[in-house]
Amino acid sequence: IFATRHQLDLLNRAKSWYVDATFKLYRQPFTQLLTVNAFVKAVDYVKQVPLVAVFRELLELLPSPALRQVTLDFECAVWKVLRQLLPDVKLLGCVFHWTQALWRKVQELGLQVSYREDRGTHAFIRKVMALPFLSFLKRKDIRPQFQRLQQTANSAPLRHFTDYVSRTWIESNTWPPFSWSVFMQSVRTNNDVEGWQLGLHTRAQGKSQLPMYLLIDLLYKEAKLTSLNVRMVSEKKLRRVQRRRYRQIQAKVFSLWGQYEEGDKTARELLKACSLLVGPRGA
Repeated sequence: IFATRHQLDLLNRAKSWYVDATFKLYRQPFTQLLTVNAFVKAVDYVKQVPLVAVFRELLELLPSPALRQVTLDFECAVWKVLRQLLPDVKLLGCVFHWTQALWRKVQELGLQVSYREDRGTHAFIRKVMALPFLSFLKRKDIRPQFQRLQQTANSAPLRHFTDYVSRTWIESNTWPPFSWSVFMQSVRTNNDVEGWQLGLHTRAQGKSQLPMYLLIDLLYKEAKLTSLNVRMVSEKKLRRVQRRRYRQIQAKVFSLWGQYEEGDKTARELLKACSLLVGPRGA
């Protein structure tokens, strides 16, 4: 575990973790660099602080973690470990990686041309991809809306697509709907972690498979930045940057959720509205 005491203290107090792995920057016998991140916050300003961890050892270093939720991508082995070690913590799948998984299946089935050129196929796939924006708690949300869509699949490739979604994401014991529903979640991805990892690769000057002494030096320099970043956040000199388009989508999604909660939109209407805001544009 590469972490300073300050980083461990921040992680111990964080209620949400964001987990991702990079497969660069290391040499054998190591197989990946796993990062566990958290947000530090001062008033309305937030900045992610990167931490490297092996979960079991990490938890032994944290006296009384305040953890409530972990957001991560869909690597089965990581989910299995976290469920074993953190049975009372909510695991939430990253909606970006969820959409990516569905898009890969679209490509595998040869549906990407129809997605670009056929309005009906385009709308159908985007509605399926918008399912995470529905609540898994209510009777007329994810499962019933998916079943309704499944019944309207009008071609063999679309039926294969919905069979995949049903098998992997609806009826699955590994990733049932409650593990990827992002209803009323303001942070729905672990993309900030991937952004930090990209920056780490840049600061490594594009090098991969670093010798251990260089990797440790690189991570130590990152650790020293943590205290500086936290202080700058607390002094309102540093804030999390969000693109204008993302802020606009965020506002629209929360407005739609509010209308749904007030009973002004049905689950079906909410799904259609969200499908116009999220998902790949094509190409």
